[in-house]
Amino acid sequence: MKLTGKAFIQGRLVQAAVSAENGIITAVEELSGRHGGDYILPGLVDVHTHGGFGADFTESSVEEICAALEQFARAGVTSVMATTSTAKKEELLAAAGRIADAAQESGRSGRGARILGINMEGPFFGEKKRGAQPAELLCGPDAEFTESFIAASRNLVRMICFDPLLEGSEEFCRRFSGKYVMSIAHTACTRARAQQALGWGARWLTHAFNGMEPMYSREPGPLSAALDGMCGIELIGDGCHVHPFWLRTLFELAPSRIALISDSTEALGMPDGNYILGGRPVIKKDGLMYTPEGALAGSAHTLSENLKCLVDSGVPPVLAVASATENPARMLSLPAGELKVGAKADILLCSRDMTVKQVLLSGRELLFQFFIVNRLCRVYTVIFVIYIGELDINAVRCRVIYARVGL
Repeated sequence: MKLTGKAFIQGRLVQAAVSAENGIITAVEELSGRHGGDYILPGLVDVHTHGGFGADFTESSVEEICAALEQFARAGVTSVMATTSTAKKEELLAAAGRIADAAQESGRSGRGARILGINMEGPFFGEKKRGAQPAELLCGPDAEFTESFIAASRNLVRMICFDPLLEGSEEFCRRFSGKYVMSIAHTACTRARAQQALGWGARWLTHAFNGMEPMYSREPGPLSAALDGMCGIELIGDGCHVHPFWLRTLFELAPSRIALISDSTEALGMPDGNYILGGRPVIKKDGLMYTPEGALAGSAHTLSENLKCLVDSGVPPVLAVASATENPARMLSLPAGELKVGAKADILLCSRDMTVKQVLLSGRELLFQFFIVNRLCRVYTVIFVIYIGELDINAVRCRVIYARVGL
């Protein structure tokens, strides 16, 4: 297969031809002149997602997670770091094992997004900035439990989140920072304390502006420390968690260190209603996620939707694409996010407004077809028929997904 268009190659959007064979990119050739055409992008990399399409990485079965991973891939997200939420410790250990099983099964089948690691978000947070994390299950840093969680995940853990204000946080961070990415998260800490945490070995900031103190004129908070400290910065780019002004501003300040994330929950791809996030009830209303108390609780958008939102907000396309592909892959040493010879042929074809038109997963084409609308009893029943054509075998599978949409 050979695709020609404006390709994202080594941090640039250039006219190029990308060829793939047997699931691997075999050639990337820059072309002269202006040929137009769609964007050719690497498969997107979401390093902070709690799930989607009815599955929660902390709560759901292996089968449910694998089904969701197929849906992620169809949305252009071909690699994820499965993110857990605060829960009872025995439940987290069980979740780590299920995620490891799902990673193995999805990798074997080749039908869904690859799980490249686990992002352990909780339970080591204080209460003030806990967000949707259940207060009764929060605790101080626990090295022994963390070692058990890592073992249960079969060494799939890549990131560990913690609040640097908690007692024992320095020793905890220093102990694990040599092998794992330690992320400052859900904290009321000051800029000075965040700078100390960076000195202990932390090198990541979880969802900028959310779950932390604001940037005041005389106390600019942990985000300012992250901007000065050369660490990775997560950004939920849905235009709701962070205002478009700040989206543009962060890309002006640290373009190569922004990792676009979804922070999606199981409600992604599902109708408005009641859902679970890490065992805690949350509500989806008008496409947004809330706790029963009214606080934002994760999101219900895909990374591809957030990428489009960035461009619509005025972020230059080349920087927006890098934040969803090359940046997180480079900063976290993930085998993804690049169009280069020898890489897996996870490739997107997008329109100039970043709408995903076509997805290749290891060279296999995922085709999106039309939907049919029927009106029944003043409620529309929407039937999405998704055909998946696999180029390397003469087989076609069909799934039918029902969603009820009120008038």
